[in-house]
Order: sequence, then C-alpha cells, then structure tokens
Amino acid sequence: MISYSKLRGRIFGKKAKTLSSLIYDFHQKNSLKREISFLESKFIIREIMENLNLKHFGYLEEFDEITGFLIEVKRNGVDIDELDFEKIKKEELNLILNAYNEFLKEKNLGDIADIEKFVLENINEKHEVDEFENEYIYFFDSKFQKRILEKIKGKVLKEKLPEKKTEIKTLECFDEFDEVVKVFKIIKELIENGENIENIKVFATNIDKYFKIFETLAFEYKIPLYSTKGLEVKRYKKGKIYAKQKAKHFKNKLQKLGINIDIKDLEKEFLNERFLVKNGIEITETNQIYLYKNIKHLFLVGANIESFPPSRDKNIFYIKDYENIFYKNSLYKSSLSILDRMQKTADNIIVTHQKDRLSVLIDKNPLNKTFKFNSKKEKFDCEYENVPYRIKRCSVSQINTYTKCPKQYFFKYVLKLKAPKQETEEMDIMLKGKIMHKAFEIALRKNIYEIETLIIKAYEDKEIKNELTGSVFEELYKVELKKILKNFLDYIKETDTSNSKAEYKIFLNESLEIINEENHQQNDPENYFFKGVIDRLDIEDEIKIVDYKSSDSKDNKDFLLKDEKIKDIQLGLYTYWAKKKFNKPVNASLITFKKEPDEFVNMKECDGDTLKKGRKTVAVCYNPEYEKKLKNHIFDIVAKIKKGEFNYIEEPDCEYCEYEKICKRT
Repeated sequence: MISYSKLRGRIFGKKAKTLSSLIYDFHQKNSLKREISFLESKFIIREIMENLNLKHFGYLEEFDEITGFLIEVKRNGVDIDELDFEKIKKEELNLILNAYNEFLKEKNLGDIADIEKFVLENINEKHEVDEFENEYIYFFDSKFQKRILEKIKGKVLKEKLPEKKTEIKTLECFDEFDEVVKVFKIIKELIENGENIENIKVFATNIDKYFKIFETLAFEYKIPLYSTKGLEVKRYKKGKIYAKQKAKHFKNKLQKLGINIDIKDLEKEFLNERFLVKNGIEITETNQIYLYKNIKHLFLVGANIESFPPSRDKNIFYIKDYENIFYKNSLYKSSLSILDRMQKTADNIIVTHQKDRLSVLIDKNPLNKTFKFNSKKEKFDCEYENVPYRIKRCSVSQINTYTKCPKQYFFKYVLKLKAPKQETEEMDIMLKGKIMHKAFEIALRKNIYEIETLIIKAYEDKEIKNELTGSVFEELYKVELKKILKNFLDYIKETDTSNSKAEYKIFLNESLEIINEENHQQNDPENYFFKGVIDRLDIEDEIKIVDYKSSDSKDNKDFLLKDEKIKDIQLGLYTYWAKKKFNKPVNASLITFKKEPDEFVNMKECDGDTLKKGRKTVAVCYNPEYEKKLKNHIFDIVAKIKKGEFNYIEEPDCEYCEYEKICKRT
C-alpha cells in the first residue's frame, strides 16, 4: 500500500513541498551519509542475526518483518525495553538493533530513520507544505515526520473538494466470484451504452485476491483491465534476465559492505518486484482514492465486515496500543476517510458485499436493478469448461485434485479462489496439516525434541502465520498437536534417522524424467514441470519413503478407486522417482500419528496383485503394470488440463468439497 504522505504529494504536485521530497532534498544538500534501501537493511540484519548467538530469534527467517519493525522503532524513537515483550525477546531485539546501528555508523550509512532524525535536528527554515491532517487521519508516517512538519510548517495548502455526498448503492452477492461477475456485467453494459472506460474505476479492499479473479474472467467479458499495484516481473519473458542483472548489481553493492548473499536469494527478491502495465479499466487499492477529485462510476468491491475496515496484521511484533506508539492511522478511521472521499469525488457508487456481511460503515441501500443481470442462473451463465489453459507447473496435489473433480481443480488452481468459509468455525484441516508437517520438519532438521518449542516454532512460520486468524480453535489444536508430537517423537526415537532427509524436494520434467540440479534443495531448478516434497527420505540399501498424514487412517482407506483406477499418485510418483534416482528397492508408506504410529498404506516393489487390503493396511504392489498405469494417468490428466476440460465427473463426492457453496450443482 502506498503511504498517505506520498499520495498527498501527488495531489498537490509542485504547488507545495511534499514531506518526502523535502526530507530527501534537505538530506542531499546537507548530509554525507548514503541512504540505504529497505532491501539493503534486510540483508544487513540477516547477516547480523546469522552471526549472533540468538536463542529466541535463532530460527526466525522472517527478515522482512524484523527489519520493518526495527526501522519503525528507530523512526518513532521507541525504547524496546518499554515494550510489552518477554525479557529474552527485548534483549535480543536490542542486541540486533545495536549491532545494526554500529554497522551503519562504521560504513557511514543511514536508513530512512537516520535521515528523518538528521532532518529533524538540522532543519530550521519554514516551508509551504500540503495539508497533513484531516477529520479522520493524518498524512505522515512516523513521529520524526510529525515533528519535522511542526517545525517547518509555514503556509498550509488545503485541497478543495465538493460538498456533495453521493448516495451509495449496495449490491449483495454470494461470494467473491459472484461479486466480480456482477461488476463485469454492469461495466459491460456501461461500455455498450457508450461510456468511456476512463470514467470507470474499481477499488478493491483486497486487491491481491480480487485482481486474480478479475484477470481470470476478463477474457469472457472482453474487457481490458490492469492493476495499479503492478504485476510481478516473473510473469514476463524478460523477467528472469531483469532479475539476474539487478541481482548481480545488488550483490556487488553488498559485497562492498562485506556482506555475501547467494545470488539466487537476490534474484527471488527482484522477480517479485512489480511494474505497471496500463491498459484498460483500473483495479486499484482503496487508499488510491486520494489521487482523484472526480470519478463518474466507482465500484468498491469486497466491502465485507471482515475487510472494511480491515484488521491489523498481528505478527510476532504486534503490541497493544500499536497505532499510538508507532504513529499509525487507525484502520477504522482510515476506512471512514476513504468512504468520505469516495462520496465526495464520485457521481455513482456501487458497493458489492457478500450476503449478510456488509460493512458496518455503510448503510444498506440495495441497487435498483436497472442493469441486465437478475437470477441465480445468470450467476453461472458463462461456460468456462473448455477454455485453453497454460499449465507451467504441476504437483501431486494438482493431479489428485483433478482426479477427484475437474471443477474443483478449476476453482482452486485456475481461478485461484480461496474456498468460501464453512458454517462451522472450527480450524481448517489443511492448516492443521501444515502446522503438523512444519513441526515434524523442524524436529528432524534442527534436532529439536522439546514439544513446546516445536509448537512455538511451527506457529511462528511465516506461511502458517499468514493463515492464522487468532481463533480459539487454533489454541485448542495445540493440545491435540502435543499428543501427535509425542507419538511422532517416540516413533523417530525407535528408528534410525541418521540417513533421513526431511522435506526432500523432487523435480521431474513433463516427460517424467528426473531433473538433476546440484542445489535444488535450496533453490528450485528453472526447467522443472513436476515438483513434490517427500516428508522423510531414508537413503540406505533400501530406499524408504514416508509421508505423514494429519487425519486418521480410517479417513484415508480409499487409496485407490474401484477397478484399481488410480486416485492418489503421491506414493506412486515418489516410488517412481526413487527407483530412477537410486536404482535400489523402494518401500513407501503413509503414516498417521493421530493416536499412535499407524502405517495404513504401504507400497513396495512386488509381483502379483496390484492391490491388497488387509485388516489395517492397504498394500500396493509397484510393478511394471502399475508404473505404466501411473504414467498414463498423469499424462492424461495434464492433457485434459491443457485443453481446459474442467467438466464435472459423473459421481462427484460433493459432500466434503470445500467449494460446494459456489458450485452450480448446489
């Protein structure tokens, strides 16, 4: 999200000094320090942390978060010792911050906090500045910036806006998909009636989520659009060349500071850089409303109570009274300001929301249905089943999902829709599995066998943390996880893990040939098509493959379909890879630790029947017949995906499908 201060600067232009440009100009004329970027700060802090003997932050790899937090501490003159953190956390934060500041001082460098402090201490003259506070919010980013404004303020330019208060029309929808479809239909009619696309703006409360849906459906409605947040460099042909060039330059920059970083890490940073491709209707973030003084047709998408006003990202550095300590705008007041600005700048406003979840900030005023969409049928009147689809990467889970239901694959991997929330508030089973696997991985990789520590580290993992909602069920799962971890630790104590590799990545090309890359455990090779991750791989005279399951063994009894049609390719593909890679006998199994270690599916090389069901275990023979069936099944699924065949199977298992609510079968 672009800062409010920068947005204000765009409004006033050259009429008044913007705060950011004033700070930059003064620093350039008066300071000998070179200002470093956030990315440089991040890698400096990463180097410092790797060289310190840290306990609390010893396994933390969220360097973006810790860098952002420490810079905010500096920009606001905050004393870490006064924060509501445990003692060891405060001690190590002070240790990292002091080492970071000493490094900058030694190299005569300064980050944004140092520059702001320098300007505050040295500037004396008055300046003509733009307005930096309104009824709801302020347009500065730190305590230092606030003090600079108070010190230099001369004449203040205020923006003149119309006194109008445009009425908001609300449009109730079923889900995010339905919101986008209805907005497209209204826009389509506006354009067909002669409206210029420059007069239409779409604001999304969650641009990352909604733009994916808009982009996916744009071909159907033949409406060009773009995201003002920009698109990742990696999505373009020359993206990798760009990333390599920037990474090489940046690596040299860091080396001059005595910091050596793997160039692959740097390439990933620059591949995620975004740039703007402007063509068509603008899909943008809500705070970009401050760039406009007049909009003819404005759509606000996703105005649900959960997202408008949004909630603060409560990471491991979140504390009580966060907004006041770090001079951050209240998200509630920011949303009020955004809404007020929309009503003063737009002639027509349509707000979409999901059923019974309209934001409390907006009065419900249903849209008069003058546009040509009406029934539940029309919600799914477009057929997407046979649209050609370019699949660049594939995985075990993708093949298994398509096998289960092609329409479920379409929702999950083509539209990239997050499944609608179920009526139950219980914790998502997929999230439980991620947490469990992460705890197992840490135990094997770090040789940590303390259950409480494993749970803390698993919950602090960046990917997992982003999915946590703070519900009581996430705390309750820790009780269940303790029992699972006890069973798991008892199991590995009884088995030799000296040759075990955790979370071992495997890569194959589209012909299912193995890709041999020297460093592929750290960095994915560029030319792979299939990727899999083996929970545990033992390399001995016999190759042992183990995959951990979070659910009970009785929930996984249907390993194969009727007539021995393959339902789950996981163990088969892993066995195939291991046979080709090591040329040794392979034994693969699924194990659950829900109650006690329970090996409920076992696959190994043998003659005879492909499938045998015992009292507790499903035994699958891996032989030439099975291998042929496995490969043909995978090739067939990939071919269907490429053709865009996302039709329903004859007898789908809809009852447990996470997308049941948005499927036209319901």
